[in-house]
Amino acid sequence: MNEKEIAFQRASEKERARKAWRDMTKLFILSSSIIFTTLFIVWIARQLPDIYMPASYRWNLLVAAISSLFIFQSAASIKKDELKSAGQSLHAAIVLGLAFLVIHIIGSNELLQVNSAFRNILFPVVVIHILHVLIGIALLVRIGWQLKVYKVHSRETGFASNAFRYWHFLGVIWLLVVVFL
Repeated sequence: MNEKEIAFQRASEKERARKAWRDMTKLFILSSSIIFTTLFIVWIARQLPDIYMPASYRWNLLVAAISSLFIFQSAASIKKDELKSAGQSLHAAIVLGLAFLVIHIIGSNELLQVNSAFRNILFPVVVIHILHVLIGIALLVRIGWQLKVYKVHSRETGFASNAFRYWHFLGVIWLLVVVFL
């Protein structure tokens, strides 16, 4: 094999790996959607009375939206190879993700004290969402580390793109939870 064939083979292997990760991310999002949909169907089928929703849940929509804006900004900076700016935006998104978790837990504790029906049906939704947010934060922290060692840049965005897509998915799920409440 000459150098040109080797380079072509490596490029196709990288593209196949990127496609596989992208497909795995889509599959994970689909399976998570199925879990949440199932839990919501059970909740709706039970015909619960009106559920008290803490104001903190509404505030968390704003936190999630601002976090997603920082993720969009980070992705745009990565595409321009402005890695310092991408890291700063990513750091802000991580801080907002942690704030989201704290607000989420405070609101959930308040909701548990007010409405006993929440414990039976909606508590699994909250716990699963908290676990998914923790995974999302871990992915963002990993991207932050990869930015520092130049493993993420304009020509290598596969992992970051998938993690960013996942983060936005979490925000949409939270929007749906609040709308259904």
